[in-house]
Amino acid sequence: MGFGDVTLMMMVGCYLGWQAGIMIFFVAPFAGLLAGVLQAVLRRDDVIPYGPFLCLGSLAIMLRWGSIWHPDATQLLFAEGWLIPAALVVCLTLLGGLLLAWRRIKETLWPA
Repeated sequence: MGFGDVTLMMMVGCYLGWQAGIMIFFVAPFAGLLAGVLQAVLRRDDVIPYGPFLCLGSLAIMLRWGSIWHPDATQLLFAEGWLIPAALVVCLTLLGGLLLAWRRIKETLWPA
């Protein structure tokens, strides 16, 4: 993510709220993953802009927010104070593993 993506997420978070911002942050990579894999296979290029996928994730969350946010279940989830730091640690660990795996894949497919 570049600073433009960070600024975009700040604007989205201010408009839709921090709860939607967290969900967008985890929804957007799925669209980006599909486009990134296709681009890597077809054009052998590994640089993609992430902003359009953040916008697509924002649109999806905005349109489906009523069915996603159930006050009974999700408010209790966000009310747990220990859960957010624990999820952050788990996600950062998984991200590290994913980046390591992607590095190995890139070294195999595109030797320097």
